[in-house]
Amino acid sequence: MKNFDFEEPEEFEDPEDAHLKEKSKRASRRHHKKRMKQKAKRKVRKSHWFYDDDQAEEYANKNAEHLANCSCWLCGNPRKHYNKLTRQEIIAEDAEREQLEETGQKD
Repeated sequence: MKNFDFEEPEEFEDPEDAHLKEKSKRASRRHHKKRMKQKAKRKVRKSHWFYDDDQAEEYANKNAEHLANCSCWLCGNPRKHYNKLTRQEIIAEDAEREQLEETGQKD
C-alpha cells in the first residue's frame, strides 16, 4: 500500500491585493480610495460623454465613495417612476407562464 502525501490546496488570492497584507491599514485605505477614483473616472468617461477630462476628474473625486447608478426617470427603476414591472420581473413572469403552459396548468 502506497502512502500518498496530499498537499493542502493553496488559497487563491488576488495578486493586486497580496502586497497589502504587510502594509498598514492606512496604506490599504489609500490604495482602495485610489482604485475607486480610477473606477469612477472610467465610469464617467463611458456613460457621461458630455464631461471633459477636468469635469470627469472632479466628478470622480466627489463620487468615488458612492458609485450608484443614476436614478433619474430615464435610468431609474420603472416601478418607481411609472408603476411598471422591471425587465427582470417581466422575464420571470414569462418564464413562469411558459412553464405552466408546458405542464398543462393554468393560473
